[in-house]
Amino acid sequence: EDGFEIFCVPVDAPDLWDKLLELGFESCGLGARDTLRLEAGFPLYGHEWSDSTNPLETPLRWAVKEYKEFVGRDVMVNAPKTRALVGIQVLGRGIPREGYSVKLEGRVVGHCTSGTMSPSLKVGIALAYVEIGLEMGTNVMLEIRGSEVPAQIVEAVFISRNAPGQ
Repeated sequence: EDGFEIFCVPVDAPDLWDKLLELGFESCGLGARDTLRLEAGFPLYGHEWSDSTNPLETPLRWAVKEYKEFVGRDVMVNAPKTRALVGIQVLGRGIPREGYSVKLEGRVVGHCTSGTMSPSLKVGIALAYVEIGLEMGTNVMLEIRGSEVPAQIVEAVFISRNAPGQ
């Protein structure tokens, strides 16, 4: 669904809020925004993105035109790629959260950057940085509240707006 963020002078916010509700707009809190953006595989600054993130390690590398010259291009292109941003889908019971470890054969291979229970898919989903080279469909374990829960590496877009039935 389409969503909007509106910025205004704080003193105007109550009247603007009332007018939008009067016009039939529905409100959405940060929790709803977070589940919707995770289902779509959208990164959030401070979680999947930061000043130290190399966009070439993410599924959104299409936004970087490597063949063009720009400030920082050579550093970004030549930096070693040691991790990849992937989707994680929980196969057992549990809700992944930021910071939870991703394990393969008992060894930590990554960490969740964001996670939630998908209201659309009815399963736990997460975005995670994992060691480069792990393939889609690889079964892993998530350490959730001290227990290991089975999960699988999947594409970072859990629900596509263009998917059948969407």
